[in-house]
Amino acid sequence: MTYTATLTAALGGVTEAQLAHWRRRPNPLLIPEHAGPGKIRYSFRDLLAVRTVANLRAEVSLQKIRKAVTNLKHFDDFDHLSNYQLVADNDTIVWVGDQAVDILRRPGQQVLVTMRDVLGEFVGWTGATVVPSPIPSLGCE
Repeated sequence: MTYTATLTAALGGVTEAQLAHWRRRPNPLLIPEHAGPGKIRYSFRDLLAVRTVANLRAEVSLQKIRKAVTNLKHFDDFDHLSNYQLVADNDTIVWVGDQAVDILRRPGQQVLVTMRDVLGEFVGWTGATVVPSPIPSLGCE
């Protein structure tokens, strides 16, 4: 299953302009898995990544999120942003994997959080409530 930019923006709690900004090179934050010339479609994994960034954006700047994602790529064999549990903690971002690692400022800070924070309803940085994410049926991409 893929989503248009319009639907991804609505389900992700962001605007289409934000999605376009996040795709821009030279340092894109999120490139849709199904992007071709003149056609952009977001996967469910992309939607999770969009919601992750929107959730983080409620507490930290986009500049800090970009820096944290860039740092994350150095810590791990980076796959897709949706595969990582990222948590805003005051003015930093923590990657929660086998251990919690501050990927913005201080390494080693431990935090407990679940995907419920990303998939569930949350208040975005604009103050608007972002609706809970749909859970795909078995076998959907």
